[in-house]
Amino acid sequence: MIVIGFDTATAATAVALSLGEGSVAELRDDPPPGKHPGHATCLLAMAEELLAGAGIGWSEVDRIAVGLGPGTFTGLRVGIATARGLAQSLSVDLVGVATLAALAEPALLVLASAVPGDADPAAAETAAGDGALPSEGHPDGRSLEGTPWRAQPGGHALAGAPSRAQAPSRARAPSRARAPSRAQAPSRAQAPSRAQAPSRAQAPSRAQAPSRAQAGKQASRQAGVLAVIDARRGEAFAAAYQLSDDSRQASVPLELTTPRALAPAALASPLQAVERDHGAPRDWLAVGDGAVRYRADLERAGAAVPPDANALHRVSAAAICAAGARAPATPAGALAAILPDYRRRPDAELALDGADGQQARQR
Repeated sequence: MIVIGFDTATAATAVALSLGEGSVAELRDDPPPGKHPGHATCLLAMAEELLAGAGIGWSEVDRIAVGLGPGTFTGLRVGIATARGLAQSLSVDLVGVATLAALAEPALLVLASAVPGDADPAAAETAAGDGALPSEGHPDGRSLEGTPWRAQPGGHALAGAPSRAQAPSRARAPSRARAPSRAQAPSRAQAPSRAQAPSRAQAPSRAQAPSRAQAGKQASRQAGVLAVIDARRGEAFAAAYQLSDDSRQASVPLELTTPRALAPAALASPLQAVERDHGAPRDWLAVGDGAVRYRADLERAGAAVPPDANALHRVSAAAICAAGARAPATPAGALAAILPDYRRRPDAELALDGADGQQARQR
């Protein structure tokens, strides 16, 4: 399935193209501080650039996936209106994806891939490094992530994931010549007798011994991710996640708390709610531009926050693609059901109410 996914819930414009089987590329525009977001001007141009790079056209796209927020009112409106228009004009499936869940998913996968016994937020920070991704020399200064085309676990360009160049080659595997000779091999006298050797009943079976991946996932469920998006007005949108307990959906974020707009001092409340409702205390990794802005409040609440430049703080359009590919599509006649998740009233409504109230007081 070929999926185009994008998110405009934050100041960044993130677009990804997934060709299936883990092949994914992403373009993003991150405006510098003080500059207006380029959602309206960048979104379609970036999607067309990705299609051209893959050598395919719009007619070959099977599905559109779009981030629903929560996030900025104008950004969500641009993204969702564009997604609806594309789905209708191309007669393809449309899927809405929770932006906070898409933000949490790469961080959860980093936790799951940590060394068993060390699958905690601190280990994830070490595994991910600073997470800075190169710009690839794009003429507009935009960052080009995931190119050239390559397969990544779950279709994500994860911070700290080894590239093909880093992966050990077959040449590194020990050759047969390295096998011990008969002279080196232990003699029968040295070898343990059957009585000394552990019996099959004593030796752990393959079913009993968890694999590295299973151990990582089990440990990561003892940790959690708090996804935090800067909501402006001195608030942040936040929700807590862990990996799903369903083995059929092992990489799917499981929502532990409902997304809410919170004051910085209240960012500990989702963590407290999880401990209260689910019983066991957890280690927490907080990610997102809201986690960067309110780092001190989150660290006081006991959450680890990666360095500011870490890629885990960015909403990944590749994660939007992955979630969109596995979700049921919206029926063709129900595109209007894809709605922004504002989680609070837009600024324009509040300003209008304030003006109306002022006029009423003046009468």
